[in-house]
Amino acid sequence: MITGFLKDGVVTLSDDGYPIVESEKPEIPAYCKATPSYTMSDGQIIQSWTITPELGRNEAFEHYLTEQILSLDDDKALRYVVLFPVWDSNGKEYKQGDRITYEMTMYRCLVDHTSRPDCNPKEKTDYWQKVVK
Repeated sequence: MITGFLKDGVVTLSDDGYPIVESEKPEIPAYCKATPSYTMSDGQIIQSWTITPELGRNEAFEHYLTEQILSLDDDKALRYVVLFPVWDSNGKEYKQGDRITYEMTMYRCLVDHTSRPDCNPKEKTDYWQKVVK
């Protein structure tokens, strides 16, 4: 058992201190952080966690929606093609499996590559595959 003293929210470890009851760090979304805090209760130092977003409310909501949209299977994704990113010709890094739209048609990236203006998804079939039902 770990023991110590609590002063001004900071725990100092000490063999002759109070028992420290640690809690497991919670699972948190990628855009949040978990910060431990300590309180004295019934002769023990109790650890708890505060989860706070590192993004603003609108940014966090957008991040969540983007994750949900990108996780749709192809059939559902085709119903919401307008929600997928539009192909960017200006040196954007694409990874195998990424889905984008080009001229309101959905395409899936076949190989990791960096985009160029002369390699659009409609014409560069060794990089892109049209997503169809």
